[in-house]
Amino acid sequence: MHAEGHAYIGAKGDIYVWNPRVELDDEYTTSQVALKNGPRHAFMKKLKQDGLSITLAVIGNGVSSSNRNSSPNFAVKTIHSEDGDVIDCIDIYKQPAFNHPALRDHKIQMTPTFDPTTLTKSEKETSEAPEKGKEDSYITATQIWRKSGSCPEGTVPIRRNSRKSERKAIPVDNFARRKPSVFPHQSKENKNLNLLQPNHSLAVLLTEGYAYYGAKGDIQVWNPPVEWVDEYSSSQVALKSGPHNRYEAVEAGWAVNPGVYGDRLTRVFAYWTIDGSVNTGCFDATCPGFVYVGNEISLGAAIYPISNLTGLPSVISIFINKDQVTGNWWLNLAGKVNVGYWPAKIFNALAYHAETVQWGGEVYSTRVGTHPHTATGMGSGGYAVLRLSDTGFINRIRVVQSGVTKFPDWVNAYSDEYDCYSTFYNWEYMAEPEFHYGGPGGKGDISVWNPPVEFDDDFTTTQVALKSGPHDNYEAVEAGWAVNPEIYKDSFDGSVQVNKEIALGAAIHLVSTIRELPYPIIIYIFKDSKTNNRWENYLERINRGYWPSELFSMLRVHAQTVQWGGEVYSSRIGINHPHTKIGMGNGDFSYANDSGSVKRIRIVDNSLVLKYPGYTYPYADEIYCYDCFLFGDIPEPEFYFGGPNKNWRCP
Repeated sequence: MHAEGHAYIGAKGDIYVWNPRVELDDEYTTSQVALKNGPRHAFMKKLKQDGLSITLAVIGNGVSSSNRNSSPNFAVKTIHSEDGDVIDCIDIYKQPAFNHPALRDHKIQMTPTFDPTTLTKSEKETSEAPEKGKEDSYITATQIWRKSGSCPEGTVPIRRNSRKSERKAIPVDNFARRKPSVFPHQSKENKNLNLLQPNHSLAVLLTEGYAYYGAKGDIQVWNPPVEWVDEYSSSQVALKSGPHNRYEAVEAGWAVNPGVYGDRLTRVFAYWTIDGSVNTGCFDATCPGFVYVGNEISLGAAIYPISNLTGLPSVISIFINKDQVTGNWWLNLAGKVNVGYWPAKIFNALAYHAETVQWGGEVYSTRVGTHPHTATGMGSGGYAVLRLSDTGFINRIRVVQSGVTKFPDWVNAYSDEYDCYSTFYNWEYMAEPEFHYGGPGGKGDISVWNPPVEFDDDFTTTQVALKSGPHDNYEAVEAGWAVNPEIYKDSFDGSVQVNKEIALGAAIHLVSTIRELPYPIIIYIFKDSKTNNRWENYLERINRGYWPSELFSMLRVHAQTVQWGGEVYSSRIGINHPHTKIGMGNGDFSYANDSGSVKRIRIVDNSLVLKYPGYTYPYADEIYCYDCFLFGDIPEPEFYFGGPNKNWRCP
C-alpha cells in the first residue's frame, strides 16, 4: 500500500507482528512504514541491480545490524568467557565494518602512520607530567574474556550479540544506536528543554575553540546502578564537530547498558555518529563502521576489576588520535593497544578535525530533566567530591592540538542537572588537574542507617516533617525511617494507603555502612491543591498514600515550618542521667558521608515551585550527645547530623 502526490513530513501505522519463514541465511523479510523520495523507476532499477544491498544502504546509511559478518559461521575461533560472553575471532578481512557502503573497497590500515605510543621519554614527560608515584596509585583494568583464551593473529575479537532474558523479544538494533538528540514537533512545554539533548544528562569537562586532532584521559572504572533496561550510564572521552542536534562524534570509555549488552556489567565501548544519532551511529561493532586491527580488546566485553571505596582505583586509559596522513581516527587503550579506527570516509566534518572535546559522564533515560527522576547513577553513583575513591574521576586529561599532545588551553566543568549529577574540577596547586563527576540520579535524600536502640520503649528516627501550630500542640505530617522496637507490634498512622509496593513499618534493605556508598531513601510530602490531602511520595515514583485533610485544621491550609533530620525518644535524655545509649543517624557525630545525612533539600511555597528554602538553620537539643552540621557553601547544600548517645561529654 502506498500514497503519493503530496509533500509528506511523517507517517505512522500499526503493524501486526509475525514470524514468517526465511529460507536462506542471506535472505530476510520485513514489514515497515517507509517514506521515500526520488524517481521511482531509478530506485527500482537500482534495487534490481544491487538486490538487498541497496535496502541496507538506504534504510541504515551504514547503520544496519552487522550480525551478518560476525555470525559463528565466520568465526575462526570461539571463546566462551566466564561472565557469559561469547567472543568470535573473525578473519580481519571479513569483519563487520566492511558492510558499510563507504567501506566496500576499503584497504585496512594495520598501524597508525604515527603511533602516539612510541613517544620518546622526554616527549612523554612533557606531554604527561604525572605526579611522582602516581603510576603506582591505580590498577589498569582488563577484560574478563582474556582469562578464557585469546584470538589468533590475523583475527579480531567480536563480541557476539546474544539475546539474554532481560531483553527477550527486543531487537538489538532498538538499542544499538543512541536515541536522537532532537525530536520532531518539540513543544515549548517539553520536559527536557533544560537539557542540551533530550533524555540525555551530561556532567562533563569540555574544551573548545581550536582544531583538535585527538584527546585522552584515564577514567576510573565503576559499576553505577542502572534502573531500567532502556537506560544507560557511561563515562567517556568524546570528540565532536557540528551543531548540537546533528553533530558528528567519536567516543570511547566504559558503560553499563543493559539495552545493548543484556546485563548490567561494566563494559568497554566505542561509539560514532555523523548526525547526532538521528539515523547513523552505533555502539562497538553492532553496525558497520569501526575497523578492528588488534586481537587483544573486544569492544563491548566486560572489564575488571571494578573500583571500590577501600582499594586502589581501577582505570582505563583512552586515547583517540587522528592519523594526519589517512585521516582515520584511531582508538588506543592503556597506552599500548591500538584497537582499531573509525575511517575518515564515514565522516564529513570529522574528516578534518574536532571542534570540541568532552571528558565525563552521561546518563540516558526518558526520566532525566523531569520529575520523578531516574535512579540511574553516573560515575560511582555518588556526587562529585575531592576524594578520588568516592567519585567518578578522570585525570591525565590531554588534547592533540597543532601536532602537540598537551593539557587543553581552556576547560570548563558543566552539568545538565547539578542536583542529580554534579562536577568538581580540581586544578589549584596540582601538577595534574583532576575532574570529578557523577551522582545518584533520583536517589540521595535521606541516608539509611541502623543505630542502636537500648530499650523497647525508646526509638530513633530520621525524617522530613511539616508542622503547624504551637510547639506544645502542633499538627504534623512526617515520613522517613525509624528503629522503633515497640510501635511496630501494632500501629496505624491515620494515612490512606493507595499503593501496593510500599508497606509502612516494613524493614528497609539495604542499610548504609561506614566507608561504603550510602543507601538513601527519597521522601517527598506535598499538598494536593484540590483536595488538600497531604501526599507521601517515595523514591520519586511511588505515591504511597496520603493523610486526608479531614484529620487537620491548620495543616489543611499550609505548614508553618519544615524540619529535616533526626529524633531520639527516651525517658533518659536531657537533664536525666545516665543518658540513653540510643544512637541517632548512623550512631556517630556529624561527619560528611559517614554520618546521618539529608541531601537535595527542597520546599514548595506559594510559588508552587520545588526549590531550596530561602532560610535554614541547624539546631540540636543536646549538642554534646547529638550534633549537626549544615554544609551550605556548595551548589547542593547537605545536612549532616547524629551522635553516639552516651559519651564522656554526654554522661
